[in-house]
Amino acid sequence: MSLAIADDQVIGLAGLLVDPDEPTRAENALTAVRREWRGRGVAAALKRTTLAHAAATGLTEVYTWTQQNNADMRRLNERLGYVTRQQSY
Repeated sequence: MSLAIADDQVIGLAGLLVDPDEPTRAENALTAVRREWRGRGVAAALKRTTLAHAAATGLTEVYTWTQQNNADMRRLNERLGYVTRQQSY
């Protein structure tokens, strides 16, 4: 898990869950940033740190699920190279 800290407070976090059926893949299971810190690049930094950790530990695929109405996170995921494979409604 990656943490973002400011003024001795956790302001964001991101984490991976390794896929038990395929140990070279992981889900970017959570990226969360405190509301007052959103829009400042915290989520991007957390996701980049998480992806760097994934690569350094031999993971070859990282996937994520993002709610349809979370446009900001969907745009960030696209900028980081995530590709939409399936959409559920």
